[in-house]
Amino acid sequence: MSPNPDPTGPTPLSVVRNRGVTAPAGFRASAMEAAADTDVALALLVNEGPDLAAAGLLSSGEQRTAPQLWTQQVVTTGRLRAVLVHTGVCSPGATADLSGASEAASADFGDTHQLAETVASTLSSWGSSTGAVEVAVCATGGSGHRAAGQVLVAGAEEAVRELAGGLVGGTDAAWAIAGPARVAQAALAHEAGWIVGGMVGGAGTAAAGTTCLLTCDAVADPTTLRDALAAATADRLPLPACTTVVLQASGASEVTASPQALSAVVGAIYDDLQAQVTEGDL
Repeated sequence: MSPNPDPTGPTPLSVVRNRGVTAPAGFRASAMEAAADTDVALALLVNEGPDLAAAGLLSSGEQRTAPQLWTQQVVTTGRLRAVLVHTGVCSPGATADLSGASEAASADFGDTHQLAETVASTLSSWGSSTGAVEVAVCATGGSGHRAAGQVLVAGAEEAVRELAGGLVGGTDAAWAIAGPARVAQAALAHEAGWIVGGMVGGAGTAAAGTTCLLTCDAVADPTTLRDALAAATADRLPLPACTTVVLQASGASEVTASPQALSAVVGAIYDDLQAQVTEGDL
């Protein structure tokens, strides 16, 4: 079936705050406690397609972490199968080639790479052929603790096995990455038949770095997704240090989103999520 174009008119529906990243079709998510003694948790978001389009926007500067460096590299392909978020602390100061990086930042990059490899291989063993370059990794630092790489790897393997769709998977994931902040998730359906969902996790203040994951079941190419992210964050630049925003589109609705409509809905969700973080809503 060929994708159908959508009208560019405004959506009549309001943002719903009890639904999140698994509200759009084609996405599953899970949450795990990676290290009980340090309160480090992780969440996994998987795009089951049929499309794997993706775009990302990351803060710049010397405070970038190894997960940000990894994610910056993989989103350039415009294709992501999964995003893994953990609440562990990572050292800032990772550079493009790791030259001059601290020992801790270099170790973080090795752990991050291993996490991506683990998610990819475990998904592949379950029938979803995935490469490490199709897995983004984010760290919110919300737990205030550092977790050993092997502990996170074990948690990542379990997270793949616990993937769920519907409201449950997305809500569990939002709770996992909330850290000391209140849970922030939201979804908005466009009148043409596609949905954008999202969640945000981090330290719980607008000034601190956060990880924001956005999902959409419309048909949209990576360029359209990048433009939507740029429009959504235009009034909030520069992004706070250690901030990562990722937008994925599954195409499961089989409706092609117009660039104008997608930018409007992504912007509405992003603004609402940021308001929840700032206001301590939900």
